[in-house]
Amino acid sequence: MNSNTTSNEELFISRELSWLDFNSRVLDEAQTLANPLLERLKFVAIFSSNLDEFFSIRIAGLRQQIVGGKEIPDPAGLLPSGQLKRARAKIERLLRRQYRCLNSEIIPELKENNIYLKRPDELNKQEQEHLKKIFINRIMPVLTPLAVDLAHPFPVLNSGAIEIAISLNVPEKKSEKEIHGFVEVPEVLGRFIEIDNKDDKKVFVPLEFLILEHLN
Repeated sequence: MNSNTTSNEELFISRELSWLDFNSRVLDEAQTLANPLLERLKFVAIFSSNLDEFFSIRIAGLRQQIVGGKEIPDPAGLLPSGQLKRARAKIERLLRRQYRCLNSEIIPELKENNIYLKRPDELNKQEQEHLKKIFINRIMPVLTPLAVDLAHPFPVLNSGAIEIAISLNVPEKKSEKEIHGFVEVPEVLGRFIEIDNKDDKKVFVPLEFLILEHLN
């Protein structure tokens, strides 16, 4: 059995593992200094988008095989459980590369070109007040919190959406436990909010950070 598995791995490549190798090449483009800076940033985003799809289709398929008791080897001789284990190791390495590339290379270079990603608490009072008005007028009306309790079973979450997990305390009902739920970051709004300033800087605040700032 072991010799057949080894032979199979010499002749065939696991579809799932080879797809991760492809996505690794997308990340290579993000780290290629010959590419324009914003193009490199796009490749970081494409890498994440690809990985989301990989989890929703390929990882989900492997897990279904395991749960359904269909541990059938692929052409390379790997069982679904073995593919999941190897995929996890590859994904962890790729994510470390991605965050290192983004935080240690691209974001510092963006700052050198006067492009900044900031949290609301990193802005001055005037900018924070401007953002608060944007939140009240444009963002809060389209937020739909979803509760999770005995009366509200776990909700169906939109695929690919950013969800903020929340816990609420109800002061007038101290005997009850915390209420848990989700707030979805609306996809109808732009992901980044540009902050007007008098300098030549381009300052952007991610939408989910602004929602978190005013979550109370």
